[in-house]
Amino acid sequence: TRAAGEDYACGELALRAGQRLTPARLGSLASFGWTEVDVRRAPRAVLLTTGDEVVLPGEPLGYGQIYNSNRDSLSAMLRSAGVTVVRHEHLRDDPGALRAALRRAAAEADLIVSSGGVSAGEADFMPRVLAEVGTVDFWKVRMKPGMPLLFGAVGDALLFALPGNPVSGIATFEVFVRPLLEVWAGRDPDARPRWRARLSEALRKSHRRSEFLRASRECRDDGTLWVKPFARQGSGLLHGVAEADCLIAIGEEPVSLDAGAVVDILPLG
Repeated sequence: TRAAGEDYACGELALRAGQRLTPARLGSLASFGWTEVDVRRAPRAVLLTTGDEVVLPGEPLGYGQIYNSNRDSLSAMLRSAGVTVVRHEHLRDDPGALRAALRRAAAEADLIVSSGGVSAGEADFMPRVLAEVGTVDFWKVRMKPGMPLLFGAVGDALLFALPGNPVSGIATFEVFVRPLLEVWAGRDPDARPRWRARLSEALRKSHRRSEFLRASRECRDDGTLWVKPFARQGSGLLHGVAEADCLIAIGEEPVSLDAGAVVDILPLG
C-alpha cells in the first residue's frame, strides 16, 4: 500500500519552467493525468560553412584542399543542444554569395551559425558583409582558441560567426553558443553544474587571454576528480578535441599552477 500524497503533496511544485522533459519528468506529468503541457519551440538554425579550400566528405580532395569537418561537428553540437538544424550550405569565398546566403538563412531560421571567413585575412568577408546586411554586436574576444568570434543579427535571426579552425569552433560553441541556447530554452546558464578538478601536472600561461585547454578527466579511487591537459593544443588539431572529454578553463591573467591546483572544467559530450 502507498500513502496518499507521499509522492507529491497537494500544492507541491512538480516541475519548474525551463526544466528539460526527461523520461522521469514525463512520467511525473503522466502520473497527474496530464496529456498536454506548454513547451518552448526548439530554435531553428541554418549552418553555413565557408572556404574555397574546403570540400565535402566523399568528394575528391585536390591539392591544398581539406575536408569539411565543421559541418558535421557543429551540426551535431546544435542538435545536442536541442536545436532543429534546417539545413547546411557551403559557400565559396565571395562576398556576394555570403550576402545572399545570410539573407536566405535569416528568412528561414532563428539562429545562423557560420564557420570561417571571420578573421582579418583577404578572404575573411563576414565582418564587413554582416555590417552591410545586419548588425554587429561584437567581434573578437580575449580567448584562446577562438579570438575571431563574431556575434550579431540579420533581421530577427541571431548570428554566431565562429572561427574556421575546428577546435576554435568547438570551443567558442561551448563558451558562447550553448549558454545562449540555455537562455533560449528558459533556463539559467549559470545554474548548470559547476565542475572542478585537480591538475595532474603543472600548468603555465603567460598571455592575457582566457584559455580553454583540451584535456581528459579521471576520477581516482579516493573520489577526487583529476584532469590532465593534452600536450598538443593547436587550434587545427581535431585529434586532441576528439579524444578530450573536457576543457580546462583558465582566466585572462597569466598564471602558474602547480600539480594538484584546482581548476574549472567544461565537460564535453
